[in-house]
Amino acid sequence: EMKIITQKIGMFALALGTWMLINQVNAATGVTQKVLQPMIQKQCQQELNQSKAWQVSVMFMAAAKKQKAQQSICHCVSEHAMDQVSAQELMAAGLSEDAKAKLTKRMVVNSVKGCAEDILH
Repeated sequence: EMKIITQKIGMFALALGTWMLINQVNAATGVTQKVLQPMIQKQCQQELNQSKAWQVSVMFMAAAKKQKAQQSICHCVSEHAMDQVSAQELMAAGLSEDAKAKLTKRMVVNSVKGCAEDILH
């Protein structure tokens, strides 16, 4: 009977440890996402400003309309850029500035086209 109790305690401890680890990973991922949001916004603005397609699309727009479109696109990008990013990639970005910069650029490049098409059409 003592062996069964010991096994149950061990299983409970394992389940509790797994639950705590998952919560720690989720918390770290959430913090990393919040840290990346401003970087994504800035990277998005840079990508748009360097894009020939963007320059042609907004050539005849008033400055206020162009700015509003850019804000809308970059907001969309910041909302959806992390949709295809794993928790492991987010953790790596939280530990390395280089990884953070590379991940941010990749996320923005992968999201900006779809967001721009949605906003501008």
